[in-house]
Amino acid sequence: MAGMKGYETIYITPPELPESVAAEIKENLQKLTKKFKGKDVVFTDWGKRRLGYTIAKNSRGNYWYYCYTGEAKLPNEIDRSLRLNEKVLRHLTIKITDSDDAPLLTKIQKDGGVFTSAAEESSY
Repeated sequence: MAGMKGYETIYITPPELPESVAAEIKENLQKLTKKFKGKDVVFTDWGKRRLGYTIAKNSRGNYWYYCYTGEAKLPNEIDRSLRLNEKVLRHLTIKITDSDDAPLLTKIQKDGGVFTSAAEESSY
């Protein structure tokens, strides 16, 4: 498992996208992950949310969160796949880098990819 890095990808699809198409996008990403000897950690639908600005005449979007491990080439292939897919409005991939983020990867696995904002996490 040496050389396996953790990555997070968030992508946005139109809110009216059929479930079958959303499932196809998810399946394609999981196939790419397996092809590059990666492993799914969490794949979560964050639901429909209001966008900060209109994208392709959409003021709302369905957010998807994908956390995975894999070879260094994997995020480039996932980026390419999402960029070429006309049903994906926006996407962003980040690398979980140093040992400070290792507990984050464990927390993500434990929480099942549930999104909580910083305001929700802090207890005053």
